[in-house]
Amino acid sequence: MVIYMFDISNNNINFLKRNDVIEFISSSTSEFSPYIKSGDKFIVERNIPIRYSLPIILSGNDITMLDFSNEQLKLYPTSIDTIYQILISFKSDNNFILQPMIPSGKYLYRLEEPTMFPSINDPNKITIGEIKPYDSPYPDYKIELITLKDFEPFIMNVINTNSETDKITFEFIINKLKVNKIDENITPNKVVYHYDMYQW
Repeated sequence: MVIYMFDISNNNINFLKRNDVIEFISSSTSEFSPYIKSGDKFIVERNIPIRYSLPIILSGNDITMLDFSNEQLKLYPTSIDTIYQILISFKSDNNFILQPMIPSGKYLYRLEEPTMFPSINDPNKITIGEIKPYDSPYPDYKIELITLKDFEPFIMNVINTNSETDKITFEFIINKLKVNKIDENITPNKVVYHYDMYQW
């Protein structure tokens, strides 16, 4: 299973390469962008993996918000024929909680009851849908992020649950893909689902 913006369930991530095919699937009420519709397929013409380390130091019981879009971290492509497949792992002593959101303010992992979502102000709810560094410890990349030009920002709350200043390092492999849209009926190597298919 590949969730459009974020997948923590995949223990054997398929690193996309030349001639691989990607298909995008969304619900009837949403689209990825003006240039990518549900059912569209793209073939990878070439790829280059790029490593990037991002250390974050937080005071005890502090929080920061990371915006993966080009407003902050700049991990979205700037052209319509480029897709980023980003693999993520962490270096940390696990005193951190990570909370993904897309779009901003809408938690990816939450329950149906309206009040059951992660809350940084409620110690009984801060762990709902939490991601811990040991879920994807470096160098065992188990988290995948797919980013497109001009798509909604993917946000990650990073919370230091330790009482002392601590550090977590995000280790990225950004697989930069040059793609071309195709019409052939080819079985895709990867199916990318719009995030709202997992938010009900």
